[in-house]
Amino acid sequence: MVDFFQFAENIKSYPTDKFLDDLAYKIESDKEVIDLQKQQWQSGQDSDGDLLGLYTKTTEILSFGKKKAGTILNALERGNDLTFFFDSTGQNTPLLLDKLGPRIFGLTPKNIDELVLISQNLAYELLNKNLL
Repeated sequence: MVDFFQFAENIKSYPTDKFLDDLAYKIESDKEVIDLQKQQWQSGQDSDGDLLGLYTKTTEILSFGKKKAGTILNALERGNDLTFFFDSTGQNTPLLLDKLGPRIFGLTPKNIDELVLISQNLAYELLNKNLL
């Protein structure tokens, strides 16, 4: 166990900006966080928890029946010539923003609550590693 003086010394050697950079990296690369967004896209939800949309008859025809008209749009599903596996800097971003708006990016309130819990645990791990 670290005594008070060692703890104070450890705090000095782990500046806040370094901690925040480390935490941001851990959050952005955390599988659970990535899965939150993926699951939301797969279920066809936007950042408000509303449906992104439904497949149209045209989509059903173009997909040779793979995507049925009236079913919920899966933002991760791959088409014949377009890949909708993307992030906010992906090449499909302009197309998707025109079609779906910026609501495609971001988490639902429920997923934000989950993100907060994940982030707290990651912060706790970093502080334990660098201060204790």
